[in-house]
Amino acid sequence: MPLPLDFRILGRGLHPVIDDARALALVPELPDPHWVATAVTVDTLRADPGLLALVDTDTDGRIRSDELRVAIRWCAEHLSDSSGLSQGSDRLKLSAVKAQAPEGPAILEAARRVLRELDDPQGAEVGLAQVREVRARHEARGLSEAGRVLPAAAGDDAPLAAFLARIVAVTGGEPHPLGEAAASAGTLDRFLAEGQAWLAWHDQGVLPAGQEQSDLLPLGAGTAAAVAALEAVQDKLDQYFLLCDAVALDPGLAGAAWVDATGSDLLDAGVARSLLQRAPLARPRADGQLDLAGALNPAWRGALQALQGAAGPLLREGSLLDRAAVEALAGRLAPFRAWRDGQPAAAVGADGAEPLRAMLADATLPERTRALLAQSEVAAAELAGIKSLEKLILLQQGLLALANSTTSLAALFDPQRTSLFAQGELVLDGRVFTLAIRVLDRGRAEAFAAKSPLFTMFVEVGEKGTALDRELMIPLTAGERGHVAEGMWGVFRGIDGKEHHARVRKLIANPISIREALMAPFRKLNDALQAMADKAAADQSSAMDAKVAASAQAAVDKSTTATASAVAAGEAAVATPAAATPAAATPAAATSAAATSAAATPATAAAAAPTGASGMSGQLPMLLAGGGLALAALSSAAAYVVDMIWGGAGSLAASFLALPAIAALPPGALGTLQVLAIPVALLLILLGLLLVPFLIYAIPISIATWLRLRRRDLATLLEGAGWAMNARVYLDVALADRLTRRPAVPPTNLSR
Repeated sequence: MPLPLDFRILGRGLHPVIDDARALALVPELPDPHWVATAVTVDTLRADPGLLALVDTDTDGRIRSDELRVAIRWCAEHLSDSSGLSQGSDRLKLSAVKAQAPEGPAILEAARRVLRELDDPQGAEVGLAQVREVRARHEARGLSEAGRVLPAAAGDDAPLAAFLARIVAVTGGEPHPLGEAAASAGTLDRFLAEGQAWLAWHDQGVLPAGQEQSDLLPLGAGTAAAVAALEAVQDKLDQYFLLCDAVALDPGLAGAAWVDATGSDLLDAGVARSLLQRAPLARPRADGQLDLAGALNPAWRGALQALQGAAGPLLREGSLLDRAAVEALAGRLAPFRAWRDGQPAAAVGADGAEPLRAMLADATLPERTRALLAQSEVAAAELAGIKSLEKLILLQQGLLALANSTTSLAALFDPQRTSLFAQGELVLDGRVFTLAIRVLDRGRAEAFAAKSPLFTMFVEVGEKGTALDRELMIPLTAGERGHVAEGMWGVFRGIDGKEHHARVRKLIANPISIREALMAPFRKLNDALQAMADKAAADQSSAMDAKVAASAQAAVDKSTTATASAVAAGEAAVATPAAATPAAATPAAATSAAATSAAATPATAAAAAPTGASGMSGQLPMLLAGGGLALAALSSAAAYVVDMIWGGAGSLAASFLALPAIAALPPGALGTLQVLAIPVALLLILLGLLLVPFLIYAIPISIATWLRLRRRDLATLLEGAGWAMNARVYLDVALADRLTRRPAVPPTNLSR
């Protein structure tokens, strides 16, 4: 027999649809394999925390299919009218409650009590806010749990409130549903017993009036100080007397009975301090005496003096101390040490004996506490009914949406509804991304997102830009990547409309659309061409800089050489004035010099030409070389595309062979269309040369990208969020466009 629950194609999958209470009632009979998600993480859902806590019965932070079934059955069992359930109403009609249901009478009584406390005893319905208001009042009284009383239950009775607080402080109390510790009958009895025991112990250590000492307190009030002073040096005294015994047995052991400082860096304060702590109280003596007035270890001198001062009346007169004296002192102090070590639980007497004595002396305090415990039984029963009433209203309000957003995910495909796992929308790069899934485990989320063909952004969100305390997975599903990059800032707007700071932490890039895939090679080609052009320009600029520097250096060198020659010539003229006169130069010599100069001029000019060239004419060869380099780079980068296009169109080139034949036809052979035939043929061939190669390139890329885009699955992201997914949730075009959209420019009047 087929299940009467409706299944529809949502996206590209077949999912159960839960539109109303009738469909919701059938969900418990739906086998787990037909659920889209059999378990969801509570922290990824936007729902009333009270509702989620009610459904998550084992409080493990995950709602399983069996827990949701229990909630649906309980709700159906207690509602006779499911119209409020279909509407998701937060107001419960009293007439809609089944009086014969297990908790029906308690729910109805609680509803009437709420209405009475809110001065509306004739009301026919009650709202969630009203129930929570009354529940808060009851819980504030401190009697909301049977057998457990909070200090607040004492009200204006200050002594009773202090007594209850003391019980909780001493015993730790019992856990209370409100998160506080409460007093119970058990903790009351324990406090009374511990208090009496502690007072009895305490009174043993108090001297009777007029008495200065006793066996327990041989030094009176100073006994505790003497015990503390003895215990501070007890181990060192035992060490000293043992070493004295060794020296008495063999005087040759005196050296071994002292600390060995060989190899120790005594300039190191830590080393020196450690050495003194290990050293005996003094140099061991064969007679076993410790002279408290003699040379003592500085590290222990203060402690020995404190012992002498605190326990002096119990020690022998003088400064010598031996083992017998120490043992006698320890024996006199032993009763006090035994009494001290037998102290009962100290917490009960932390405030002192007298406050505790006064508290225990008031027999009415325990009686009043037991009366409150009895009242808590009645109050808890009343509050239990209020809690059941709140539970029914919460399930009526949110159970349909919860089932719809988990069992079928139908709300995801409905533009009029918002899934409970959608946290809000991100505004970034001029677009709005409307699906945000909360990340609870970053490692798991990234691992699953990497398996998906979806382009996924991991976005950190927070109230302040320096405190981004949440992370979301947001898919980019339509259009192109645009300027989206890691580190970009945006604004995240929650479902409640409140805006938060948002920053892209990580991107898992995948194809977004066929258009983007088709344009990708051309964008890469453009980037490559730009890089090559930039490199060619940089190389040309470097070459020109080097040329200018070389030309300038050559000019400086030439000027320096000319100046040096002139100086040398002047010095020669001064040295030989007779040889420099014009009369001494014979006509033959002048003729020879002129000829030599004329012969050297062309060679000199030719050698100087590259150095002295300037302007565009001088740089033209280099410009041509740089241009040739850039052209070669561009040609190499475009080779792949050109080869692909030309190879695909090669077959059409043969069509040109038909043109001479068409032109050679005799006039009138084609009639009046002959004049148009050649241009049309040329146009068709040109279109073929352009279109067919592009199709050869575009078709396989489009098919491959389309197949990849068809595998984009939101279920993978939900699995990364901790959901247990049974079915794939593939994107269709409508959903993809809705999850990533670029809002249209609003109508405006432009003045120019």
